[in-house]
Order: sequence, then structure tokens, then C-alpha cells
Amino acid sequence: MTNGERLLSAFENLGLEVPDIRPEEFSSNLILSFGFEPDAVDILNYTPGIEFETVYKNSITVDFSGLNIPMIDIRDLIRNKEALNREGEKALLDKYDAEVLKKIIQKMNR
Repeated sequence: MTNGERLLSAFENLGLEVPDIRPEEFSSNLILSFGFEPDAVDILNYTPGIEFETVYKNSITVDFSGLNIPMIDIRDLIRNKEALNREGEKALLDKYDAEVLKKIIQKMNR
């Protein structure tokens, strides 16, 4: 089973409505959006503006019901949001998200 097949299977197991997509399409840059704002979730298989190795090194580990999950550092997430260069409403949301995340950092540094 390929990684694309595994992802599609996982999405279906989670009850997500999967768009008409073939497993081999995961080998190109892809953004999948699920749900509606403000509760939408975007899944990207690439990381504009950041390198995986750096992000992984900077990540923090969060315990979620006994499962340790690496989470992206807020500064790397801001760099990613600013580099997405999406269009329309998504661009506005990315800009808004980056500004909110910057305000969180400011509050943390007080």
C-alpha cells in the first residue's frame, strides 16, 4: 500500500469526505481542506517557507492521551503561514492567523 493510499484510507476511517483524488496525486504539492471556517482543517503535503528537518528539530512534544505527538513551533508555523501565498479567502485567513500567532508570542514574552 502506498502512502497516498494509506492517507486516503485514514481520512475515510475518520469519516472525512475525501475529494475525488487518486493516491498518486500525493506526490505533488497538495492542499486538502476539510470543514468550514472557523473550524476548517487544511492538510498540506508540503511546507512552504520552512524545511521539515528544521521544523522537526524545533518541534515541541505534546502528550495526547499517552501518545507523544510532535507539534510545530509557533515561529515555524508563522513562517509557513506567511509563505503559503494562497488566493482569496484563504490568503486573508493565513494573514489573520499569522497576526494572531504573533500576538500570542508577544503575550508569552511579557
